[in-house]
Amino acid sequence: MNRLDIAPVLLEQERSSGHDLLFAGDVEGFRRLAHANAAAMRAAGVKRVVTTCAESYHVMAFHYRRVVPGFSLDVEHFASFLERELVGRDVEFHAVPGRVTYHDPCRLGRMSGVIDAPRHLLARVPGLDLAEMRHHGVKALCCGTSAWVRCGATNKAIQLARLDEAVATGAAALATACPKCVIHLRCAQADLPASPRKDLSLIDVTELLARSLAP
Repeated sequence: MNRLDIAPVLLEQERSSGHDLLFAGDVEGFRRLAHANAAAMRAAGVKRVVTTCAESYHVMAFHYRRVVPGFSLDVEHFASFLERELVGRDVEFHAVPGRVTYHDPCRLGRMSGVIDAPRHLLARVPGLDLAEMRHHGVKALCCGTSAWVRCGATNKAIQLARLDEAVATGAAALATACPKCVIHLRCAQADLPASPRKDLSLIDVTELLARSLAP
C-alpha cells in the first residue's frame, strides 16, 4: 500500500471482527462486538475497510449489515482492493521462478465469491507458474478448522487431503488469502514425518507479493 502511495490507517483499539464468535454459535456476543466495531469506525470517520483476513472480510461485508442497523461501509478483501489499485500503476514485481498452487479460503471463495482476484495478483509475478489443485474455486477443500473450535481426527484428515492435493500439482509452495488457513495447514505439517507434504511452503498471497516487489 505504501508503494501505491496509500497510507493505511489502523484504529487505535482495533478489535476482532467477531467471526469466531459467530461461527462458534455465540450470536449475541458477535452482535455486541459488531456494534462496538461499527461505532469505533463511525467515530473515526472510516469510509472503507480493507482486511487481509478472509474471515473478517466475510463477516464484515455480509453479516454486519444483518446485526448493525445502517452499517454501510465499503468492505473489501485486500486481494480485490489491490487488484483494482494496481491497474495503470507503475509497480513492478521481480521474477520468482517456480510453481505455486492457490488454496481458496472457504470464507473468501465459496462463501463470498472472491475467486479470481488472488489468482490475478499471482499472475502479475513473472516466472510464477500457477497450478490448480483438483478441488479449487467454489469446490475447494477447506483447511479443516473453523473458529479454533476443534482440531480432531476428521479435521486433520481434511488438512492432509488438502496438502496431498497441493503436492500433486508439483508446486513447491501453497499460497492462500487467509492467515488462519496458513496456521491450520502448518499445524497439520508439524505432526508429519519428513515428506513432500511437510516440505511444502505455505505463504499468504499478500506476503508473497510484498517479497517480490521490485526495488
